[in-house]
Amino acid sequence: MKTIKLVLLALLSITVSACGGGGGNNLGISAPTAPIIINTTDATQIKNITAAALSTAMGSTFDAFNPTNLSNVIINSFNTGVTNTSCAVGSMDITIDVFFGTGTIKYNDCLDSFGNTFNGTVSLANMVFSQNPNPDSFSASVTFNDITVTGPSTVTLSGGYEINATGLNFPPKIISATGTNAHLKLISNGQANEIYDFNFYSEISPGFLTTDTHIFTLASSALGGSILYATSNLIPFETFSASTHPSTGEATIMGGDPSQLLLSASLTQVQVSTSTTGGTFVPFTAYTWAELNL
Repeated sequence: MKTIKLVLLALLSITVSACGGGGGNNLGISAPTAPIIINTTDATQIKNITAAALSTAMGSTFDAFNPTNLSNVIINSFNTGVTNTSCAVGSMDITIDVFFGTGTIKYNDCLDSFGNTFNGTVSLANMVFSQNPNPDSFSASVTFNDITVTGPSTVTLSGGYEINATGLNFPPKIISATGTNAHLKLISNGQANEIYDFNFYSEISPGFLTTDTHIFTLASSALGGSILYATSNLIPFETFSASTHPSTGEATIMGGDPSQLLLSASLTQVQVSTSTTGGTFVPFTAYTWAELNL
């Protein structure tokens, strides 16, 4: 099992924030939630929207706490009984109470290999494991209690989600995180973004392929409003295990008017097409993954 990946990646100047989810909602800064009017001729706006949406969809915005990494930490501790994961400096302590279905992950000046220092507590509740040890499935309610990550800039994460994992022993492994009534909020350098009404769904085939089907609303102070992102159920994002980027997949982005963006992924780039009616899409431009800082 992997341990948690202790790194948060910023995207351009856009970072993602969260509120609610059952506690830890003391951040004070909110992102504007009014849907963005997408200007299908504004290259700068389209690039920023594309980068923000894909950063969220691919997990890099809050990578250390994405559902797959977090489930690995919980299951590894549950199976092995290990309650402390080593940090270069400081500590990350894990407690799990099977009887009450509760637990915590506490960061105390935990320095990772990327130079980021973590502080704060992740609270776990309503935990259910299919068996003890080596469960094939588990579920939990996760709350981030104002986690701070200090590196090149200081990032604060609050909010939470419901996590479900199946196929832990008999693949494919399926990890999902839903936030119908919860938000995720990340604040950095006075910028706030919130993710809500989300369902992150990943199916992981061992040593081969990860298939992602995500839907979420992203409200961003850097973007000036909110967008709705939805992966195509017919053409989900697929990433081979040897690659860091999807080789195929489509997603749509909608704002507050009929205009929409269609993102089509390949191994080297993302093709962006636009529509002013929500119907026929016209190719607009293509960005390499490097251009999007992904």
